[in-house]
Amino acid sequence: MNVLIVTIVAIAVTISITQLNKFWRRIVIMDYQKGVLYKNGIFERLLEAGKYRIWMRSRTLSIFDLRSRVLTVPGQEILSVDNVSLKVSAAFQYRIENPELMVRSAQSVEELIYLDVQLVMRDLFSVLPVEDIITQRDKLSAGIKERMASRLPALGLALEAGGIKDI
Repeated sequence: MNVLIVTIVAIAVTISITQLNKFWRRIVIMDYQKGVLYKNGIFERLLEAGKYRIWMRSRTLSIFDLRSRVLTVPGQEILSVDNVSLKVSAAFQYRIENPELMVRSAQSVEELIYLDVQLVMRDLFSVLPVEDIITQRDKLSAGIKERMASRLPALGLALEAGGIKDI
């Protein structure tokens, strides 16, 4: 009788452990990544590089790659002050600096960057004649980079390089 009870208890414990292990998850965050952990939809903590074992039943985890990314803004039709249509493209190299802020600030940071670049280019190019745009390409490129560098930290991003590709 005692052997039967011990066997039943051992089976019950094994089944319980197996069921509980479904909710535990082993996570490895690489040195070029960070994880943002939420519990019941509320920010819990930022995970740095390392190994973790997390109870995932009421948590969600997003892992972000912190390495540099490139965003190309293909040819945009922009009017100069003398109503000449120009096709301008730009490229930017950026990286995620603050994943928590990035998650909270935008659904799609790439779309926001893209839109900001378009608006900045229109602001800078629409007040100049075509001759000045062609001759001041480097100055305009630096102006775009400067404006974008000031806007990206609000999205949790850092601008590494960028400017006009083609006019």
